[in-house]
Amino acid sequence: MLEILAGPFDILTLDAVPLWQGSSADPDNYYYDDDVGLIVSASNLTSKKTWLVQLDGTATELSWNHYGSLLIDLEKNLPGVYLITNDPFNTSMWRYDKRSGTYGDKELGPGSYDYQRVRLGDRFIGAGSFGSVYRVIRQWPLDGSGGLDEFIFSDLPINMGGKPAWSITRDLDVFAITYPNGTIVYYNHILKQGTPERSFIGSNLGAWYSPRFNVWVKLTSNAQLEIYATTPKPHALSNPAGTTPARGLVTTYTVQLTGDAGEPCHNELIDWSLQPGDPGALGNLQSRTDSAGIAAVDYIAPSTGALGDVTITAEAIF
Repeated sequence: MLEILAGPFDILTLDAVPLWQGSSADPDNYYYDDDVGLIVSASNLTSKKTWLVQLDGTATELSWNHYGSLLIDLEKNLPGVYLITNDPFNTSMWRYDKRSGTYGDKELGPGSYDYQRVRLGDRFIGAGSFGSVYRVIRQWPLDGSGGLDEFIFSDLPINMGGKPAWSITRDLDVFAITYPNGTIVYYNHILKQGTPERSFIGSNLGAWYSPRFNVWVKLTSNAQLEIYATTPKPHALSNPAGTTPARGLVTTYTVQLTGDAGEPCHNELIDWSLQPGDPGALGNLQSRTDSAGIAAVDYIAPSTGALGDVTITAEAIF
């Protein structure tokens, strides 16, 4: 699981009133933007308003009676502008100014826009559709007509807990997709395929990557804010593994460092040592884990004398 850096923070208005009243809406009604904060646009809050929530949980009113499902718009790429559907029916799409919280020109409709999450230059994409599972990435024509499957994350279980949250990354070809069960996958919309990378952030109402700060912003199941690093917190280190040393030869030993969900921990420092009195020497006393969480050290066996038993120890600080 990714390492938590700050929080949880209660989401409160300037009058110290909890923003949520009762159950929370689906993740389509929230979106994090580095310029303004977490945009909360739903009908089951203290009133039918759009709010901006800062990273410490402070909520300020942005607009009255403008709420709906936000979509990322890369097709027109207008600065500060998203698309928004007319929640709760999602039959039309409008331009939406993130700073004023107001509707602009109508873009599409009438139609059905429940599952589209991103408008690209040649199509809409989103996860799932009515009666299908959310591990399926689907595409729709720009006119909003019927869609079809584009890619399936076949390694994911069918039940991912509901609709995922989408966010841009520092690679403009790749979106991060966060599911309510905490799984984060990455989708290349140019290649139309998922990447092998996986992250885990825990159950959530939505979680978004911040390209500016290189952190994750998570809305917890209790409607609180938490901030996470982009790397998992180390949890387990395997025992050193390698072949039996031979006199005068070099043998490589490896360990793997993983998080609590079994995901590899990259670029973590591993300390290596030989048991006092053991023959031979280590090539280095520290090494860093690679993208698979693997760190390695060379053991240099003596060329003369008794070899005996050798005990190599690896340690990670976490």
